[in-house]
Amino acid sequence: MKFLAIVLENINKSYGDLRAIKNLSMSIEAGTINCLVGPNGSGKTTLIELILGRRKLDSGSLQVLGTDPKYAGTSLKKHIGVVFQSVSIPTLTTARELLRLFSVARQTFYPRETVTALGLEPHIDKQTQKLSGGQRQRLALVLGLVGSPELLVLDEPTSSLDPQARRVAWDLLRKHKNEEKNTILITTQSMEEAEALGDRIVILNEGSIQADGSVQGLIDKHAPGYHIRFSVPKSVAKKVENIPKIVFSIVGDYASCEIQADSLMSAQEILKDVAETVNVELMHTTIQSSSLDEVFLNVAGRTLQD
Repeated sequence: MKFLAIVLENINKSYGDLRAIKNLSMSIEAGTINCLVGPNGSGKTTLIELILGRRKLDSGSLQVLGTDPKYAGTSLKKHIGVVFQSVSIPTLTTARELLRLFSVARQTFYPRETVTALGLEPHIDKQTQKLSGGQRQRLALVLGLVGSPELLVLDEPTSSLDPQARRVAWDLLRKHKNEEKNTILITTQSMEEAEALGDRIVILNEGSIQADGSVQGLIDKHAPGYHIRFSVPKSVAKKVENIPKIVFSIVGDYASCEIQADSLMSAQEILKDVAETVNVELMHTTIQSSSLDEVFLNVAGRTLQD
């Protein structure tokens, strides 16, 4: 039987008349990466704060690493690493001093390898107030990973990182899970990040779980099918118009076309039929399955930015 790192049973949290979390139940297996996605105001941050014991439940029960955070005190905190989107770290100390302090507190070694991987070594002796926003976010991630915590909770951990640093951070998180067999819970508005990292994706909206599963499982259930894209010369655009369910636009001397198909086999048959209809070679042809973005739109009925 697999150990459950987090167990939530019918939890509720309101702020006045606003019900931030509504009868939410969820269990998270140890040794997995779990991504919470949802628009602003969906309840992601409130849920994280409840799990960390920073807010009290109105009703329901929760356990984190086998303990109720309400009664655990400091005994639970040493097993949890936390990285928040709004980085709040002491400003009148250097990054090195702060990392040494965390290492001593967690009774572990100075995280030199992680510091180097995230490109912080040239800035390690700067006061943290002189670091850029991205550098402070990288430092916060290193601090969260100090001591290889059994549970790592991250709230929008890479939102201020450049693409290269973001991918290095993803690699570090995968390593933390795969080598240490620890549990990671991430909130993110980046579907790319969720697809790249998540063993499990939980879509939260208006305080409730709207969908839950693996990336492919969610796509198969909520956004099945394939997108066929190709280009043809503008001269055969009239022939393209008569193809069922096609969407196209004229760009320069070419018509950029897209058709949806129910399966990979039907997508290949559609391409064959199109080629015979227009009687020219199709260019820039791609067949792609639906994305997590489409799942979210179908499930929540809006984009992450709405």
